[in-house]
Amino acid sequence: MFEQKQVNQAIADKLACIQLAVTAGIALTLWVFLDPKPAWSALLGGAICSLATWLMSRIMFARGGNDAGQMLMAFYLGEAAKVVFTVVCFLLVFILLDLNAPAFILTYIAMLILHWLALLKTKT
Repeated sequence: MFEQKQVNQAIADKLACIQLAVTAGIALTLWVFLDPKPAWSALLGGAICSLATWLMSRIMFARGGNDAGQMLMAFYLGEAAKVVFTVVCFLLVFILLDLNAPAFILTYIAMLILHWLALLKTKT
């Protein structure tokens, strides 16, 4: 079971890195073809999604036990941490920063879709 957790954590880490790389590509494209404001906005949106995903996986795989109840509780704790992290980050970004909201939101959504598609392709 411990070895499977390490494999799953490695997959989650790889997914977060892929999300960050795609986010950087989107931000660079926006910087080249538009200007820095939408680029930074996209970078923030994608980074929040990627880091929230990574945070959830860290909590879930660190706390999950061997029985179904422990695994379910770890999932709930990880998901709760992900939601709180995302909400706090969204609030901070929208209150403190002047950003391009469409670039921010669309990149966040794109990283969510990438996450879902990657999970469909992943075999554990």
